[in-house]
Amino acid sequence: NDKTQQQQQQEQHEILSKLLAPLISTVPNKENDNNNNNNVASTPTAAERVLHAMLFESKAIQPSDISNAVELSLKNQKQSKEENNEEKEEEQKMDVEEETNPKQAKETKTTSTTSSSTQTAKKATSPPIMTYRQRHIALKFLYNGIPYTGLAENVGSESDNSIEKHLFAALTKSCLITSRESANYSRCGRTDKGVSAFGQVIALCVKSAVPVNAMMEQSANDGDDDDVEVTEVTVKDENETVTKKMKCVQDVDLPRNSVNAISYFVPPKQKKKKKQNNTQESLSSPPPTSTTMTLLQPKTITELNYPQMLNNLLPPSIRVVGWSPVSTEFSARFSCSHRIYRYYFVRSNLNLDDMYRAAKLMEGDHDFRNFCKMNCEQVYNFRRKMHQLRIVRSDGVEHVPKEEEEEEGGGG
Repeated sequence: NDKTQQQQQQEQHEILSKLLAPLISTVPNKENDNNNNNNVASTPTAAERVLHAMLFESKAIQPSDISNAVELSLKNQKQSKEENNEEKEEEQKMDVEEETNPKQAKETKTTSTTSSSTQTAKKATSPPIMTYRQRHIALKFLYNGIPYTGLAENVGSESDNSIEKHLFAALTKSCLITSRESANYSRCGRTDKGVSAFGQVIALCVKSAVPVNAMMEQSANDGDDDDVEVTEVTVKDENETVTKKMKCVQDVDLPRNSVNAISYFVPPKQKKKKKQNNTQESLSSPPPTSTTMTLLQPKTITELNYPQMLNNLLPPSIRVVGWSPVSTEFSARFSCSHRIYRYYFVRSNLNLDDMYRAAKLMEGDHDFRNFCKMNCEQVYNFRRKMHQLRIVRSDGVEHVPKEEEEEEGGGG
């Protein structure tokens, strides 16, 4: 019986491999599957399920799956054949036109090439960050770490449910960044599984609301600055066209919050032209003149509300509470001046007096190289200063041993 089943299954595989040949390219292979290079949809079709079972899993195939897969394969073959026939007919028409009227055929060929390239450009999604500048900011956020595997993302792990995984998903979906690698990302510090944070800080480069080609009118403070390039530009100011001395917008000229608006000068948006029936007229239309290219219009711009954009995409247990512009040299880790940690313990039989005395021994400047992972290439200073360690009860009152209270009272 086992031998008969194996023979039947082998016959099924041979039949399907011939019928479903056009769909082989849609099936993930083991090499590309790990690299995430396949374009298979998240919900596979019946044909894809059959092929995957046939090629990789050696599972029994259901008759319904076979019929659905065969039907889909024949449909794709028919559609592909029709498209090829249409292309051949168009090529034949072009050949006939070239023989009868070469000049008109050349114009028609140029038009068809232009229209096809335009359609391809429309289908391709243009990156939204390219037309707008990027700026380096710091984000402050909080999270309840109980349901997560920690702050740091464990790339490639199926069980990864980190804070950074959700954070970068929101940053990418909102088009604030294109990738983590290009965002100049830094974090203040890690938190382990189940650990929460109420003042976590990260720094990265994000998209700004100010366009790349935005300009500002030269001010009196820009006269002595050699780094500021000033040019004379034609602008439209109060329905009048005038020439003003303008400068390119620098990072210091960008909005410092998402409330106050700043006035810039930007090129006007190009109006979409209506489709013309006459192809020759559209081809012979003159290009935009230099005057229209340099004409700038005033525009008041408010910076993007980064917390609101991200909170609309993040889980409720992760909330961004604010942002601030920072310099390009700023690092959320190495530019941090101090951190505050709170550790919670069950009271039980803990000796609070001994904990108080041990905490006092930790205060001051100490070398903590034995408590950290050695990375001499990036970290060369292992000394840290403990400003204050306190033992606080659940009612918010700091615990101090009685003898310490008496000494303080006597000295006072």
